[in-house]
Amino acid sequence: MAPEMIEGKAYPQSDIWSLGVIAYLMLLGKHPFEGDTLEALFDNIKNKELNLYYLVKLDCSEESKDFIIKCLNKDYNKRITTSECLEHPWITKFSFRKNSNLIN
Repeated sequence: MAPEMIEGKAYPQSDIWSLGVIAYLMLLGKHPFEGDTLEALFDNIKNKELNLYYLVKLDCSEESKDFIIKCLNKDYNKRITTSECLEHPWITKFSFRKNSNLIN
């Protein structure tokens, strides 16, 4: 849940937060923010900095780190947009549109 949603607000950028959580979870097999209780989890989402330790330790690509960091920006106004996600190097690297020869 995006930080702004905890406060009862939702914006289109709130879905980008969810995309960042899914990408983090897929790469690392763990959630970017955790807590022993729902209250602790929400507090960590709102106040704790994103821990990049596992992204570095597991030698994730610079593109993947950049994408996740931009998706998980706590300020929804500074979060990457949907269009920017689609043009991000980590996404376009594997795009069928970019690599149309993969289809043949």
